[in-house]
Amino acid sequence: MKKLILSAIAVLMISGLQAQDGRPQRGREGFTPEKIAQFETDRVTKQLKLDKETEQKISEINLRFAKEQVALRQANNAKREDMRKQMEAIQAEKDKAYEKVLSPKDFTTYKQKREEARKRMEERRASRENNEGGPGPERDRGNESPTRE
Repeated sequence: MKKLILSAIAVLMISGLQAQDGRPQRGREGFTPEKIAQFETDRVTKQLKLDKETEQKISEINLRFAKEQVALRQANNAKREDMRKQMEAIQAEKDKAYEKVLSPKDFTTYKQKREEARKRMEERRASRENNEGGPGPERDRGNESPTRE
C-alpha cells in the first residue's frame, strides 16, 4: 500500500513538472508585435533577397501593422467575422505600403508567395479536419482505410 501511494505521488510530481516546463503553450501568447514584425521581415527579405535599405523600410511597415493586429486581437470584442474583415483591411493597407517600397517585380512575387502560403494553410486545415473527423471532402470513405487491411 505504501509503495502504491509513493508511486502515485511520484507520477503526480512528474506530470506537474512537465506541465511547468516553461515553454509557451499553443497559441499566440508569446508573440509580441516586435517578434511578429521581425519574423515577417526575415521571411520577406529571404524570399525577395532585399537590400538593407528596403529591408529597413519593410521592417518599419511590418512593425506598424503588427501593432495594429495585436491590438485588434487583444480588444477581441468583435465577432469573428468582423475581426476577419478588420484584419483584411489592415492587410490591404499593408499591401499598399509594401507596393510603395518594393519594385513591381518584387511586389508581384510577394503576392504570389503569400497566396501560395494561404493555399498551403487551407490544405493543412482541411487535412486536419479530415483526420479529426470534421467536415471534409475525403471523410466519407466507408470502411476503406489505407492503414487497415
